[in-house]
Amino acid sequence: MKIAIDALNLYSGGSITHLNNFLLHFDLNNNNDSLYVIIYKNLPVKILKNNRIKYVYINNNKKSIFNRLIWQFFNSNRLYKKLKIDYLFVPGGIYIGNFKPFIVMCRNMLLFEKNQIVYMNQ
Repeated sequence: MKIAIDALNLYSGGSITHLNNFLLHFDLNNNNDSLYVIIYKNLPVKILKNNRIKYVYINNNKKSIFNRLIWQFFNSNRLYKKLKIDYLFVPGGIYIGNFKPFIVMCRNMLLFEKNQIVYMNQ
């Protein structure tokens, strides 16, 4: 099985810590399993290196959400087909590409808590 992680919107702070912990504890069941991490080439922080994990570096110095969504929509499907990916995991919560099946994860749900909404609007 081949899994790709679209980590293009993870580039600082807690998101990198979360990704590193995920990679540290990810279990590749057998030698036929592969994990690909899609990240920006000039990432300013360290990502865990592991010889069983393959990193695909995207050349894009503009990390805006607009550029990321354009890349997802026009380029990601082609890359995932080329790599023969079975599943795509998007920990950033937003994916508008055509590749299927994909899984998204919303990490920051605190914004939807009633007490936080009231606090933020005061």
